[in-house]
Amino acid sequence: MKTVNKTFNYPAEGSLKFVNQSRVDIICPIGSEVKNPAPCKVRDINVLPDGRYVLEVEFLRFSMKDKIGRFYYLNELFFDVGQKIKKGSVIGYSGKNGSPKLGFTIDDFNVKQKFRQNGKCI
Repeated sequence: MKTVNKTFNYPAEGSLKFVNQSRVDIICPIGSEVKNPAPCKVRDINVLPDGRYVLEVEFLRFSMKDKIGRFYYLNELFFDVGQKIKKGSVIGYSGKNGSPKLGFTIDDFNVKQKFRQNGKCI
């Protein structure tokens, strides 16, 4: 798959798609262990001052006391051109050996949301 090596502003409807492994660390601070797959709806997306991404998600099929969790994206993400991302689209990343790890169903986007590419945050 072709990857693009530059930083993007992530649009509400774009032509970006998660492709190869991203080596993403996931932290779920509500006290429950994350099990894969864990389909969920993204409720909010933010970038912390230190460059970490915070995705507030609502799990669709996951057993927890509280159905709201936060995932911190700590490493670079790779995107591919070709798929339009819009409300209801499914995105995710593949793991170390190419196996699917986690999928998100897009619920809503902030058009001006900024994402990091290759370790750089805009």
